[in-house]
This record gives sequence, structure tokens and C-alpha cells, in this order.
Amino acid sequence: MNKRFALTLLAVVGLAAFVASAQAELIWDITPGDGGTITEGAGTWANGGGNWNTGSGDTTWDNAAPDSARFGNTVGTSTYQINVDGTVKATGLTINRKFNYVPVVTEGVADGTIEMNGATFTIPVYTTTKFYTPLTTAAGLEKIVIRGNSGETARTDEFVYLYNADDFDAPIEIGEAEACAVFVYSGTASTVGSFSFAGSTAGLGGDSTKSITVFNGSTLGIRSDTITDKNIILKGGAGYGNRGNLEFYGSSYGSELQGNVTLEGDTVIETRATGKISGSLTGDYNLSITNAASNRPGAVTLTNAGNSSNSLSLSSDGGTDAVTHLILAGNYTADELVTLGLDSEATLRAGAMLTSPSVAVNNRGVLRGLGTVVGDVAVAAGGTIEGGEVDIYNPADSVSYLDVENTIGTLAVTGDVSLAGTLNVEFNSDTHAVDLLTVSGELDLAAGTINLTNLGSAASSGEPYVLATYGTLVGQSSVTVTGVVPDGYVLNFAYAGNQIALVPEPAMFALLAGLALAMAARRNR
Repeated sequence: MNKRFALTLLAVVGLAAFVASAQAELIWDITPGDGGTITEGAGTWANGGGNWNTGSGDTTWDNAAPDSARFGNTVGTSTYQINVDGTVKATGLTINRKFNYVPVVTEGVADGTIEMNGATFTIPVYTTTKFYTPLTTAAGLEKIVIRGNSGETARTDEFVYLYNADDFDAPIEIGEAEACAVFVYSGTASTVGSFSFAGSTAGLGGDSTKSITVFNGSTLGIRSDTITDKNIILKGGAGYGNRGNLEFYGSSYGSELQGNVTLEGDTVIETRATGKISGSLTGDYNLSITNAASNRPGAVTLTNAGNSSNSLSLSSDGGTDAVTHLILAGNYTADELVTLGLDSEATLRAGAMLTSPSVAVNNRGVLRGLGTVVGDVAVAAGGTIEGGEVDIYNPADSVSYLDVENTIGTLAVTGDVSLAGTLNVEFNSDTHAVDLLTVSGELDLAAGTINLTNLGSAASSGEPYVLATYGTLVGQSSVTVTGVVPDGYVLNFAYAGNQIALVPEPAMFALLAGLALAMAARRNR
């Protein structure tokens, strides 16, 4: 062996040893000094701290040469608190029990941070893990991976909770190797032990150009005024424990995603509060929006002009107390169809456009608003279509999701409308305002109902109330009319040629004409 080869070999061996050392995993151990015996429990994690074990003997934590940390030598569901004192640097976290990470508080000031180092920082969790301590990103980190660690498909509590402002300056991947759920709770004030802090909108903070990918079967839950402008990629599925691939969580709280949301698989979004997506929501896949609670309505508001998917469906299995709402304040294109299912409602705000070849409003579904549907609408028995808006109120939490000043307005449909359900019409005899449905194509009333509600208290003035216009009309002879028809009025299905209107009866026309002549004669005396 020549001298150069020997030196090269020594360098390679030395480098391998250094890499192996840098990638070591140290095990949390609250009773140092007993060799390879490892004891689970609570304690303080600090640079230089001695609560660590290599598996064969005791060691200390060294920020100068960060290792991966394992909390829980064996899996279980017992709960322990880890007090993080100052900044600790690690290359990964394996969490096998319920650990809560809390910053040490000195004279009212919290001082505790976990800095993520290495190329890939992986957090496998066996059960519920809560980070009250902020997570920050070291230079050179390329990816953050959060995943389950049980290997048990029946488990439904592989959760990570983020309660503080974090700096994620690398892409985040949730649940690729094994599904899990990540919940961002940073938007509301929290207290744990002696540590209390105000809410933050930076639970997913850091470089906005770094995306978040939620893999099939996993969940990203957003709660409590959490705002993130990171782009989110949803790989699809019903989410972790059927929570949705994306969930707007909480009670009276609202959350906002300012970045773009991309669908890369058929996806479920669940809501048990009110969530807003102001970036675009796009993808050539099927999107389902449903309710996640049985005792409160949920709403998703879309404000971007460029939302689209293959299909869009709304539904709720929580009953009439838990209606699923879509509030469309931008535009949405569904290439195949839109379905409003059981206990779901879509509201098109002024200027909004919903474009699809087919919009089906099924039993206990509602389509309403002040915008435009570009396509055909079929309202099944038990379904409702109406112009105007309504307040969307959550009585369980005493909060409004949508607060409107005037419920009367115009909804336009550029295609055909077939009505086997109800056309709901509000009019106001005090102001002579009336809901209006404009249909560019055919309006088929054959199996439908027109329901009339007067919001006013005055007697009608004798002017017509136009409640629908159409290209062509069929089925008017068999439509059912319910509600309040003003005294002296009848429903005319061919008013001005192509309008449906409440108009005065001929006898009332004569009476009004006589009164007008009498008043004119009196004025001429």
C-alpha cells in the first residue's frame, strides 16, 4: 500500500465515521447514570443536558454536532412534558409517546426553540404530539417530513399540533410514508403550565415560496385565524380518520389560506368553522366539500377568479344544524358537474360566476345568490333555487359566517333550468323589491313549486313583481304555487312575453284605473 492510498483510505474511513456520528439517534432518558437502562418521563432539554442515552450508555446533547432525538424508547400513550431551555439543535425527532414541548419561561419571557438541522428533518409520531415551542429552520435544510410512526393502520391519533409561530424555510411533506394529521392551532391564545402566549398567524410561517404537500390519507388542519401564503398541494383522499385532506377546524374562528391550493388527486375538504382560500384552487380532479361537525354549520369561501376542478360536490351528514356552505366570491369552473347534496348550500356573491355543463341541486340542497351560473341547472325534488342572499349564522358559537344587508336579489342562469323542487321568491311590498331568476334557455316548471314570501307589511301598490325571465317556458300549467299571493294579484306566466310576474287582477286594474280618474278629476276642479 503506497502512502497516498493509505492517506486516502484513512480520510474515507474518517469521513464515514463522521457521517455515522452526525446521523446518530440519541434516546431521551430521565435517569442518567445507569448505563443502557432508559427511563421515560418529563424533563428539560437543553444544550449540554445529560438526559440522553446512546442505547448502551449515557451522553449529553451537543448543539455543535446535532443528532436525531428519540422521545420514547418504546411506543405508548403516556403523556410527558419536555421543557425546552434555550435553542436546541437536532437533525430529526422520533416521538413514540404523547410529548408536549414547552419553552422554559424565565421572568415572564419564553426562551425555548427547536432548530431543525440537516438536509431532511423527519418527525415520525406514534401518537398526539404538541409543539408549544417554536420550530425554526437552519441553513441547508431542504425538506421537512412529518409522518405517522405506528405501522398500525387502525390508529387514528398520529397528530402533530403547532401552537406557536414557526419558521418553516423548507418544503413540508405531511404523511407520505405513513399517514398523519397536522393541526395548526397558533391563531388563538394558549396556556400550558406557566407559559401563556398570544395567538399568531405564523403557525406555518417562514419562506412563502416553500410549499406544503399533504399526501393521500393525511390531513392539514387549519384553525383560528391562521393565515399562510404558502402554496399547498393536496394529493387527495378523505384525509386522516376521514377528516379531509384539508380541514378548516375550530368553532367560531375563521382561517385564511392566501397561497394557491393545487389538487393532485380526488380530494375532500372538510369544515367545522369558516375558512377562506384567497389564492386559486385548481386541479383536474374531483373536489368534495363537506361538514366535519354534527352541531354547527361550516363554510368555505373562495375569492379567487381562477378556481377550477373536474367536478365539485357539497354535502353534509350532520343534519340541518350542520349545513355545508360554499360562499363563492370569485369564479369556479367544474369541467363535468356540480352537485349540491344533502344539507348543502352554495351562495354566489355579486359578480361571481359558477361555470359547469351541469349543476344538480338535490334534496335539501340550495343554490342562491347574486351571481351567474354558466350552464344548465337541475333542481330535484326537495332542492331549492333562489335569487338573493341570506345570513349564514352559527348558533352553536353565536357567530355569522355571512352577514348581508339585503336578502333580495337576482340570480342568472345562462343555460336551462328544470324545476322539480322549489323556486323560492321573496318580495317586499314596502319597497316593491323582488327576487329575480333570469334563465337564458328553457325554464321547465312541470314538477316544480314556486314559493312566495312577502317581507313587507304594506298593501301592494298595483305594480307588477317580475320574479323570473326565460328564453322558453314549459310546464307552467302544472306548477304548484305556495306562500303569499298579495290580495288582488295573480301569477302571470307570460307577462311582457317572456316573464313570470305577480300582476294585478283585471278587476283590480279597473279599480285602480277608476281611482286614478277620480283623483285626476278632483285635481281639475
